[in-house]
Amino acid sequence: MQKIAARMAGYFVSHGYLTESQKQVAVYGLDLALYTGLSTLGLALWGVVLGRPWEALLIIALFYLNQTFGGGYHARSHLRCFTMMFLVLLIGLVTGPWPALIEGIIALLSLTCLFAFPLILHPNKQYLSGKRDLFARRSRMLVLCEAAFFCALFFFLSPAMRHAAAMGLFFSALSRAVAVAQRRYGG
Repeated sequence: MQKIAARMAGYFVSHGYLTESQKQVAVYGLDLALYTGLSTLGLALWGVVLGRPWEALLIIALFYLNQTFGGGYHARSHLRCFTMMFLVLLIGLVTGPWPALIEGIIALLSLTCLFAFPLILHPNKQYLSGKRDLFARRSRMLVLCEAAFFCALFFFLSPAMRHAAAMGLFFSALSRAVAVAQRRYGG
């Protein structure tokens, strides 16, 4: 994917849309955009294959939202990232639904974890540490919105969608907890 991103950035430079000094940043951004788009498509297709497309999209959306606003575990390569997301999605789609009380407890504990640990900056984004408080507030606001959404719809969601919501929150919290543990204990 990086080769495709480099070719795309080269095209933009050759046509005057970017300067040569902007090329590396563009390669990074294009590589990330290509990976995100293709991996999301691949994960969504697995949801279709398993006959649970809406549940898959809900798990993916919750995970991406929490990862974007608060960070969490980051795999060292695109392949590892996709593999981890695929396994998490598979677990979320083939388990449950469970009794509403269990899923409510899972969601509550997950939301509590996400609220308690609102921000894990990626090592490549440490330059943003001066805005840590702002990002932590934004992340907590997202968690409160997710909590309100989950509570408001808890009894109206189908058991499958309620399970997907609980699993999306759980995997988001797990990602955040792993990142916290890595920071504290090395890894």
